[in-house]
Order: sequence, then structure tokens, then C-alpha cells
Amino acid sequence: MTHRSLLAAALICAGTVAQAGGPSIAYVKAGSTADELFLVEPNGTALTKLYTTPRKTRISTLDLRPSGNEIAFSQQWR
Repeated sequence: MTHRSLLAAALICAGTVAQAGGPSIAYVKAGSTADELFLVEPNGTALTKLYTTPRKTRISTLDLRPSGNEIAFSQQWR
């Protein structure tokens, strides 16, 4: 029951931020040989590939500064 409540709250908050414009969204697309780091606006526009890891490494953590303009991540050997 708790998981469903948290999920519903997260979806409501995410919808509110997306409607208000909100900050950009950073995400990682995991590939078989390398990971790719992307940045996209909440409405799905302005998709930009920022980084591709070297072979046999992966992005393990990702953090986006709330005010924007800075992304921090770490990568590890697979």
C-alpha cells in the first residue's frame, strides 16, 4: 500500500512540475558496449546527447543541479 501511495504522489508532483515548465531531465540510456547521457526538456523537446562512455564502462550515478547548468556523474568499469 505504501508503494502505491508514494508512486501516486510522485506522479502528481511530476505532472505539476512538467506543466509549470520545470528543470531539464537528465537520463542514461544503457547500451551493450557503452552508456549515453541525454538531456531533455519536460515536454519532450530539445533532446540532446551530452556524453558517451568509453567501451566497457557504465554511468553509475547521475545528479542534476536543481537550478540547472550542471550535471555530475560517475562511471565504472563493467
